[in-house]
Amino acid sequence: MGAGNGYDTAERTHKTEGEPVDQASRAQLRLFLRFRNRPPTILAQFAANRGRYLFLLAGTCVLAGLSYLVDGGWAGRLVGAAAAGAVVRDIGLFRRVAAGWPITREVINWAKVELLLANDDQSPPDDNPLQVVD
Repeated sequence: MGAGNGYDTAERTHKTEGEPVDQASRAQLRLFLRFRNRPPTILAQFAANRGRYLFLLAGTCVLAGLSYLVDGGWAGRLVGAAAAGAVVRDIGLFRRVAAGWPITREVINWAKVELLLANDDQSPPDDNPLQVVD
């Protein structure tokens, strides 16, 4: 793979027993386990990310409300359109994840996923209130 694409093996290291897993990786591993025995439908993926979408909705409402008070709402429409665009983008991503899940599920090393999460249970909890934990 070419340099600078984020996939260089020299830049990537595989976690081994006892090494902590970063917050983003931990969230991804938990999502893998969540969908291990069931398909990640679009609705299920939205539910798994509900905190992020509630945050997006709240922010959009606040900005649209402020825009309405300040300038009659034209900027609020732009904020709403940007939020709608983000949701449409995510629907496309969720469709691709759902379509590719059968092969992804077959190639994931589930023992390694469980090992990484088990080893990481001893690390301090995340301070991210938006992270979904089952």
